[in-house]
Amino acid sequence: MTRRSLLGHVLLVFVAASGWAAAATEQIPKAVRADLEYLKTFVARDPDKDARDAINKGNLTFLGVAGYSVMVPAGDEADIGGCLKGPDKVKLIRGTSDVVYGDEHMALIQQATRYAARYNALIAKRRGFATTGECLPSNIGVQRSPADGRR
Repeated sequence: MTRRSLLGHVLLVFVAASGWAAAATEQIPKAVRADLEYLKTFVARDPDKDARDAINKGNLTFLGVAGYSVMVPAGDEADIGGCLKGPDKVKLIRGTSDVVYGDEHMALIQQATRYAARYNALIAKRRGFATTGECLPSNIGVQRSPADGRR
């Protein structure tokens, strides 16, 4: 195969892959594409600064990440939701979901989770919540074992 022929094949593969990526993007609903753009902007922010600003304004609402259930990460804890009480407020991060539209969306959800963990750690500290293994996950007991212990 000549160099020119090889270059033609590489170009053909690139064009085909670009077309596939564009087609895959077009399959994402418009509202979800807007959520992805929001997430890109959101995860680029500074969670420490945002938490300090919220605290200064008296807003002690935790951030939640939507998935199979809502998780409220804080510091090294994946979910402190079990320590929250009825009146405690959790604001879901827009664009997080258990329905994932590709690798980029998954990466953004992971970044949003890290952002929420840092942000919530500062909110939890201000509110006097311990975040070192004392909280059960918020979805604990969602599926209770039958009385006889069999599933």
